[in-house]
Amino acid sequence: MKKIIDETESLSPLTGRPIPAQVVQTAKGVYLEKEDEQGKFYCSLIEKDIDFYHSFKNEKRDLKCHLEAIVVFVSSQCNLRCSFCYEEKGSREKEPNLLELEQFVSTFKNKHIALGGLEPTCRDNLDDVIRIVAKNNYAELITNGLKLSDMNYVKGLKEAGLKSVFFSFNGMKEAVYKEINSAEIFEDKLKALANLKILKIPTVISATIVRGVNDQEINKLYEFCRQNKDFIRQLRIRSATNTGRYVKVEAMPLSELLDLVCSALTIDKQSVINEQKLFNELAELFGLSYFRRRRCSLFFHLKDDDKGEGKPVGRYIKEKLILHKWFRYVLIPYYMFSCYGIKYILKQILILLNLPHQWVKTDIFRIGLRSWPDMYTIDLQENRKCTTGYYRGGKLEPFCYTNIVSNYRAE
Repeated sequence: MKKIIDETESLSPLTGRPIPAQVVQTAKGVYLEKEDEQGKFYCSLIEKDIDFYHSFKNEKRDLKCHLEAIVVFVSSQCNLRCSFCYEEKGSREKEPNLLELEQFVSTFKNKHIALGGLEPTCRDNLDDVIRIVAKNNYAELITNGLKLSDMNYVKGLKEAGLKSVFFSFNGMKEAVYKEINSAEIFEDKLKALANLKILKIPTVISATIVRGVNDQEINKLYEFCRQNKDFIRQLRIRSATNTGRYVKVEAMPLSELLDLVCSALTIDKQSVINEQKLFNELAELFGLSYFRRRRCSLFFHLKDDDKGEGKPVGRYIKEKLILHKWFRYVLIPYYMFSCYGIKYILKQILILLNLPHQWVKTDIFRIGLRSWPDMYTIDLQENRKCTTGYYRGGKLEPFCYTNIVSNYRAE
């Protein structure tokens, strides 16, 4: 039996324009249903695990969300032709000039601003762009990393004010890159990471997981990150999605991606969920949108035990107690300090304030999961709560929305 959960809006696969949609629940999962302008009906899976979908929905009040980070489109060129890339038609777009970029970023202060596009290192004056951003904000770079194999190039970016890097790294063997990136680039990427390590540039490893290609690489990626925690601060794992250029694949709902990661790392899924409950209550209690789990993403933490093995901090959290009407006021602060420790909390505060944080050493490692929506599954009401904006084509809009509609605007 079908049950309507929400009346919302989505995007028309025909035109890319907003159209009415419904989020519905059946015995097989949660789906988004809609009809395009010509009456074609679409029913697309959002989540297989119904309980998981409902478990983090904010019933009490809708939190006012603030932009925590901004991605800026700075390059319409790339040095790869990957089989999987959410940037299909960006090469037709005009790159913003330095004056436009300066006018845009000058409206922000102490904001995390990541330079993206197809491949930002293909822009000749990237160092000038970084200097503009770094004047009053935290300059980050989203990259495939190939040009970072040149030490002098990386030094130049750091001297310009680059603070951290989001590095695309999909596995620990060459065959993965041949399949996903259509090139033999594994050794170049390792050299680039070695340069980032030498220069002590904080790095987030970003892995796109494709069914049957690199879904067995997760544990190897995690071990690589653990061995290099001195400069790698997070492992982000996202499912390949049907946006941009891709070989037709079935995207993984967030619960399936979590199951895959928990199995690969031999950790308890309920412990991860307990931590999400803690974050959700923290968001509700103090009105902090940063901690609100969105339906497309979550993050959790592993803490080294006495044997040096990473264990989910959520195993120490009692779910029923943090949901208690009165106990939570005492237990939420208690769990924050007892599970994470003062050093990790201090480090996160320094990161948010864009202050030096590399000197703070902790035994906790963060893992983020992403299952981005595509043209068929995007829920615009949910997407408007996104805390990451994308400045592209002179507009600042939610990140995933911009990725999707940019393919229509470029036509």
